[in-house]
Amino acid sequence: MKKSTTSTPHDAVFKTFLRHPETARDIMEIHLPVSLRQRCDLRTLKLEPGSFIEKNLRAYYSDVLWSLKTREGDGYLYVVIEHQSTPDAG
Repeated sequence: MKKSTTSTPHDAVFKTFLRHPETARDIMEIHLPVSLRQRCDLRTLKLEPGSFIEKNLRAYYSDVLWSLKTREGDGYLYVVIEHQSTPDAG
């Protein structure tokens, strides 16, 4: 039986990298807005299932979902990857 491959290998690579706490932490420290980063304790990142259903029965999906501690309590960071193969028209 032949294994199927993804039609978006770049997305798969990024999703794989972002499942590692150290890599995710580094990327979040670089790309999260300062105001959000200051509220989050990125040392407490915990990988969660990427899909879930809320109390109102609405389904949510993310490429990678992390839980973490914040100044206000428990929180979540959704990571949704949009790999861009060509630059934006400028």
